[in-house]
Amino acid sequence: IQDLPGDIPISRPVKGVMLHLQMNAKDPLITHLIKRPDGIICPRSDGRLLIGVTHDDGETSLKASETDVAKLITSAARAIPAVRDLPLIEAAVGIRSLVGDGTLRLGRSAELDGLFYSLSHAGTGFMRAPAVSKELADFLIDPNASCAHIDAFLTR
Repeated sequence: IQDLPGDIPISRPVKGVMLHLQMNAKDPLITHLIKRPDGIICPRSDGRLLIGVTHDDGETSLKASETDVAKLITSAARAIPAVRDLPLIEAAVGIRSLVGDGTLRLGRSAELDGLFYSLSHAGTGFMRAPAVSKELADFLIDPNASCAHIDAFLTR
């Protein structure tokens, strides 16, 4: 984004690929989120199984490679071998923002009144969204509010 104030942290793109596989909705392989060091496996109520996510720093291609798909399936199969037999519905690709070392950055610009930011969620934004959005809204209403989950990340 051009012409942002100088006090907004600079971010870089990180490509992420997430797979959507089709489970039997009436007899799913799993019914709870599995978070592993190399990704997540997340069942959805409509029978999809989400497997993710890759992190390709600096990459901006919106295409999932066969290597990306194979890497995610192989990783998930270490936890649940039956995922190899599920049909692939989609390989979703997104570009995420990452700042510096990847630490979450939330705050307000001192240079441009009324500009607030929430940066560097990368591939975990969907898991943080409920807590971050609630507390960031509290912060927008009252910049002196105590925001227990996000205070360490706020620039006041």
